[in-house]
Amino acid sequence: TILARGQRASPTHIYVCHLRLHLDEMGPTADFDWAAAEALRATDAVDAGHLLHMPTHLDIQVGEYAKAIASNQKAIAADLRQLALAPSRFSIYTGYVVHNMEFCAWAAMYAGNKAAALGACEQLEGFLDEPRLRSHPILANFFEAYTTTRLMVQIRFGEWAAILATAFKEDQSLYLAHTIFLHFARGLALAIGDDV
Repeated sequence: TILARGQRASPTHIYVCHLRLHLDEMGPTADFDWAAAEALRATDAVDAGHLLHMPTHLDIQVGEYAKAIASNQKAIAADLRQLALAPSRFSIYTGYVVHNMEFCAWAAMYAGNKAAALGACEQLEGFLDEPRLRSHPILANFFEAYTTTRLMVQIRFGEWAAILATAFKEDQSLYLAHTIFLHFARGLALAIGDDV
């Protein structure tokens, strides 16, 4: 394949390695190209959050949750550095940023690391606030569902009282997924009953 030829010509080329990981994540874990993953982890493109994040698509499938957390934290830091440099040019990159933050939260949930999961939620909520959701007519359609991440973390760690203390968002038409998922989370919390 053209991808294999590219890897033979330049085994650590970051774009080729990036494409390889996108291919690998859809196939059997036995075929994962860990050398490509490590090339991205070691890249000197330290402000390219998506490249730093990509090895975690393999990590999480084989239980390497600590690696997935660490790489996503580096990716998030890179994203936030870029946001500070060019805040007005971030609409198109919003999906990558929230994906890295949510991915970090999920890796932490799988690892049983509540502190890291909640830390990723804090970053996500700080980034994906209401002004950002309203900054473009279709942004909320694509990204509002990410606002449910804290509820997922609270369910994972049995934070039932915190769920019941969570208020519904004032604009439930904007926060559609959050509203639906909060009903679900509250149902679980109430089903637990006296243990809350």
